Amino acid sequence: MSMSEFEEQAENRECRDAVSFSFGGRRVTLPPDFSEEEVAFAQELDTLFSLPEEEIPPYFVHTLLESEDPRFAPVDPGFEQRIRARVFQRLKLQRRLFVLEERRLWRELMHGVGLSRRLLLAGVSLLLFMLLTMLITASSFASGLVILLQGVQSGVYPVHGPLTRPVVSSPLNTPGGPNDQVSLLAVQRELHFPIYWPTEIPDHYVLRNIYLYSDHVRGWPVWTDGPMLEFRYSLMAPGSPWHEASELAIREFKPYGQVYQVVEADAIHPLQVDDQGRAAAIYVEGQWVTINTYARRWIYNSHCELLTQRNGVVFWIAGQCVPQTGLNVETLLSVADSLQELQLQHLVHAGVSLVSATELNRYLPGPFDGVILSLSLDSSLDSPYLRLVGPDQPTDDLGQAKGGVSHGSQAQSSQGSHTTATAPPAQTKQQHSAK
Repeated sequence: MSMSEFEEQAENRECRDAVSFSFGGRRVTLPPDFSEEEVAFAQELDTLFSLPEEEIPPYFVHTLLESEDPRFAPVDPGFEQRIRARVFQRLKLQRRLFVLEERRLWRELMHGVGLSRRLLLAGVSLLLFMLLTMLITASSFASGLVILLQGVQSGVYPVHGPLTRPVVSSPLNTPGGPNDQVSLLAVQRELHFPIYWPTEIPDHYVLRNIYLYSDHVRGWPVWTDGPMLEFRYSLMAPGSPWHEASELAIREFKPYGQVYQVVEADAIHPLQVDDQGRAAAIYVEGQWVTINTYARRWIYNSHCELLTQRNGVVFWIAGQCVPQTGLNVETLLSVADSLQELQLQHLVHAGVSLVSATELNRYLPGPFDGVILSLSLDSSLDSPYLRLVGPDQPTDDLGQAKGGVSHGSQAQSSQGSHTTATAPPAQTKQQHSAK
């Protein structure tokens, strides 16, 4: 006997055992194990609710599905993520959430911006062109970072090797009339900052004069906010061969824009540097000398200089640091630390006989000759330019600087043949004339 024949016989046997009843004019077959009470209850329900005609009792579906059971309640959108996170946490497995979401957002961003390979290639080409231009036009400035003084937009600009960029130079040998003598009270009225006076000076140094570089000095200085003041001391030690050559100079001014001394990188010694790379003072050894019309190189002679600031006022302190003069970095630091705002009445009690200053109408040679500045006076200028402060430093056949620090007329006569005749930007001239 086949399996299909056995199933047909089982179905026929169930049909013979089943009992047929009449429900609403139709024959309904009930299971043979229904009792009389169950059959009566079924007939009563059929008279009240006819399922073929879709007349069902109230809450019939809810009763069948047990809607009050939380197992049949619909889940919230985050149910799957919570179950996944719980499983990974119990199994102590590493997981990265929302990876597909990040990729989807990135694809939408790229599609929204509409970047193409051609646009990306153009951007990379422009970047390479800018980098190549910077390397070609500023090869001397390989170090690329200035060393700032604390609290002021000034400091030093380190370079490596000879300086080959053109340097702006003003006609400093312009003949003029005699210099005027002005009182310190008149000097204070012209300055844009209080006069700072050194209370500690090395032994055997005597104040010879106070110089005021005002706006009357034609074409210079264009890098200071108002006039500039300079104290000039001379070594007057008895019997010393250096008393006619050595000078100690203190120059104080407020910078106009961004003013940085261009210095050989190896000659720079920042002092008391903070977390942001700014120094309380900067010590410099050596100075620039002329090679030819367009080139200068740095030499390590006895020239030394200390740069510092106080309340926005920049101080340059320069001299000859050799044992004969008694100057060194500690001496220059002590002079810088002793700078205090000048009270004119204190000069009388201190016994200082010099109560006037010389207002210069032309540049006076001195310890700051040959200093080169990197200037950025206006944000509208394309780039900073270099400017020579004072006469240039010529060299002899042995490659040494002539004249030490006190140059006199020889440095003045050599200035015209060793500076580049490059005019400063027109905007800078207009700003200076407006000042």
